[in-house]
Amino acid sequence: MKKQNILILGIAALSSFAVACGGNDSSKATDGQGTEQTASDKKKDEPVKTENLFADAALLEKAEAELRAMPKFSGKTVKVFQNVSFYKDGRITIALQDPAKPENIDEYHFADGKWGEPQAVQISGSGKMDDNTWDLAKIKFSTAATVYNNWNEKAKSIEGGTEKELTSISLLFWVPKQEVRWSTSNVESAREKYSIEYNLDGSVKEFKKS
Repeated sequence: MKKQNILILGIAALSSFAVACGGNDSSKATDGQGTEQTASDKKKDEPVKTENLFADAALLEKAEAELRAMPKFSGKTVKVFQNVSFYKDGRITIALQDPAKPENIDEYHFADGKWGEPQAVQISGSGKMDDNTWDLAKIKFSTAATVYNNWNEKAKSIEGGTEKELTSISLLFWVPKQEVRWSTSNVESAREKYSIEYNLDGSVKEFKKS
């Protein structure tokens, strides 16, 4: 039987995402008794900035480790719903299945060096949930750095290929074949355009002129 996609309809209130990305002023937080946060607590809550997430393997590893360590997922198989997006400016977006309620999907946003609160996702479609999820253990977030480096190497191999920069990297789940694939924009110049495909470890599988 052919496997079918389930389509995402929407995500809960955008205002909560603003908070998740550091919109609230944690430096003013108290314990309810008028006591200010300790210096160590303040340092822990400080946003972590990065000029290029793809060049910061340690931050990518930190993001993955903290996601897996969340009480909801600790010691359990973490199932990803469809795709994952990484952004050069330090953001990561991923939708995960709730291990306790498999019918529920929540989207998690990583920004300023920390994960925000999950956002409920509305889904619909005739496909099966199991056909639209995959085990996070298949990949490592740090592989995004390998993909980035390989994209840049290929860009340097064509004249004018470095005029544009890579600002996002995705993990795409191809439902019919149940395959996870790294995906980036094409490498192109004013005169040429090349498509690029990757193996799961981030190495280049194919680089060809379009």
